[in-house]
Amino acid sequence: MDKTSINQKLKTVFWITFIIYFLVLIKLIFFKLPLPAVLMIITGDDINYAHSVNIIPFKTIIFYLHGNPLPHIAFKNLLGNILFFIPFGFLLPVLLSKINSAKNILIASATFSLLLELLQIFLHLGSFDIDDIFLNTVGALIGYLVALKIFTPKKQT
Repeated sequence: MDKTSINQKLKTVFWITFIIYFLVLIKLIFFKLPLPAVLMIITGDDINYAHSVNIIPFKTIIFYLHGNPLPHIAFKNLLGNILFFIPFGFLLPVLLSKINSAKNILIASATFSLLLELLQIFLHLGSFDIDDIFLNTVGALIGYLVALKIFTPKKQT
């Protein structure tokens, strides 16, 4: 097998991985509840599902770090937002050659995260939290740095 063929197969594997990652992310964000409950919320039949908006930077992060919530909830919300976006930052520069800098990853991940937050509010399937955008972007930047470390050729000394 030549190098081009191997690279093409590897890229296909990365695309499949990205699609699976994207579907899992959508499931985790929009379909936390069973499907019938989600459909009731979207159609307006369930007015009891709470959603909120936080536009104050670091408010949620500070609450989770110092507001004495249950540790597993704080862990899930803070670390979860970071961890769920590491694959985004790792895979995007591998798949899209124009997304090849920290600045581009920052813009792409913040924009994508903003879109997800807005959709949660408009579909009544979650809350909008500016801190989620920040944490997701941090996760994507970590993923980008890992990809950079793995895929940047080492200099010969």
